[in-house]
Amino acid sequence: MGMLAGLVQLPPERFKSTPHVTGELLDDGGTLFGSSVVCVGDVDKDGRDDIAVSAPLAWSKSGRTGQVLILSGTDGGVLRELSGDSEDTWFGNSVFPIELNTRSIPAKLAISCRRKQGKSDVNAVKIVSFDDLHAVATIPGAAGFLGSPGDLDSDRSPDYAVAFHDGSVESTRWISGQSWQPLDRPSISGPIKLLAEDYDGDKIHDYLSLSRELKALQVCSGASGKCISTLKLGPSRDPRGYRSAICTGLEIDGKRAIVLSNPDKERGSAAFSAFSGVTGELALETTFGKWSSSESDQFEFSLVPSSDTKEHDIFFAVRTPFFAEELQAYSGKTLEMLWKAPYAVEKGTTTLATLRARHPFPASDWIVAVGKLRNVPSEGSESDGGEVAILSAATGQARKYFHERDYPMLSLDHYPELQEPAKK
Repeated sequence: MGMLAGLVQLPPERFKSTPHVTGELLDDGGTLFGSSVVCVGDVDKDGRDDIAVSAPLAWSKSGRTGQVLILSGTDGGVLRELSGDSEDTWFGNSVFPIELNTRSIPAKLAISCRRKQGKSDVNAVKIVSFDDLHAVATIPGAAGFLGSPGDLDSDRSPDYAVAFHDGSVESTRWISGQSWQPLDRPSISGPIKLLAEDYDGDKIHDYLSLSRELKALQVCSGASGKCISTLKLGPSRDPRGYRSAICTGLEIDGKRAIVLSNPDKERGSAAFSAFSGVTGELALETTFGKWSSSESDQFEFSLVPSSDTKEHDIFFAVRTPFFAEELQAYSGKTLEMLWKAPYAVEKGTTTLATLRARHPFPASDWIVAVGKLRNVPSEGSESDGGEVAILSAATGQARKYFHERDYPMLSLDHYPELQEPAKK
């Protein structure tokens, strides 16, 4: 299984600096439950994988810090609670599992938040021990983990690509997995998409980078940063599709293909395209539906592969940012649609539903955990909280729903000592 197997890589735009939201926006009391969902292995040893679900606007005993709950994949019961301290807000804006053991249980979690610094707050990522739930390190300025390319400094531990955002300036830096300090290697200007494959044979996973000067997507060496190939998208294609890039079980030139959403602006069609990471040549493409450059009708997908695409060759797609009403499953080898499921409207709502994680549940089947964000309602409506749906990867049918209201520890009502004296 590849080093990135079982981990979720969120689109780079997920890590943009979160503004310090005022109470005026949050009067509905929502917590953004389901903002990030990741598999954490079989923590309770009941034969089914469990999940970490974040609620960045949840309350805790330290205030409105945000929380991350470890939930049983069987019944949604709370196995562990992690919350920010009094200096944190937006704790759980993203969650990344680190150092998985043979049961896919992480040794640590990298949890992004906003942290007070003087009269303002800044991005930070906390490295939290999964065993005792204590923070072992804080990376100031970091906005979120993008994945691990491997051991870059030869200290026998994986290192990590980490997104940083300073105002409008985006960069990717390489962080030691032992000291949690930056490695002595150049940072990358702008966002990247780490790939679960080594295309130049140096045993380090490579990455996809958007060259704004060339308006092209380049496969770059994770070890040296040198360009390995340039993806031949076509003149009327939109290079921003790198945000959806994944590696599937389709092999080209002896390596796993790079698959991404690749809309054809000239023809007005949406497409998935598979490229050789070695030569950049287009190898396979499938066209589906219409595509428009208008914001209200744009087909832009977040793609997530199943836990090991070499054995379980399927990937999942969901429309973003705020128009998703169905989850779609595709073959990673033929790029053909296997099924689609209108999970967002199944419960009578048309609000955002975004794919966040996937895991085997049980071993004979595949399940997709989907976070449904319903925190900030539209004008004239009310939010009834976030929701996470557990769906069968074989059919897309919902098996279980875990709802924000089932977890009172996320609400201010659970902490009377924090309420105004008049309310006591």
